[in-house]
Amino acid sequence: MDLIYAIILAIIAGLLIEFIYRRYSAKSKMLQTTMTPATESSKFMAKLVLKENQEFLIKEYERTFGREDFIGVVPADELMFIGKEHFKITRDNDGYYIEDLNTKNGTYLDGEDISGQGKRKLTDDDEILVAKTLRIKYFED
Repeated sequence: MDLIYAIILAIIAGLLIEFIYRRYSAKSKMLQTTMTPATESSKFMAKLVLKENQEFLIKEYERTFGREDFIGVVPADELMFIGKEHFKITRDNDGYYIEDLNTKNGTYLDGEDISGQGKRKLTDDDEILVAKTLRIKYFED
């Protein structure tokens, strides 16, 4: 029994020493003072504007939208038409792209059904219609 207690105490002591070491060890001056300049592409942002001026800022390289994102925006009886993962917006060097994720009720870009067509380039002031229930305006900054 004493052997088990000794092993447990050794593990706890090792974890405590690791924590203290990481917490109080000197940080590299290089990491503290060096800043990498932001590239032009990192400043590029987009936003989706829903009714009543609710906005989704898109800063990531990839963002998937589904029914949970639109709770409170779309009435509950229409929300069921939007897929759990309905469409995806991805960022590339030349801008943002939208792709329908093989949904039953589709995604429309400026009135054209883009279901099954892969990625489509978004341009400023495009209109996205999700499952024929939710109109979204796309804007670039």
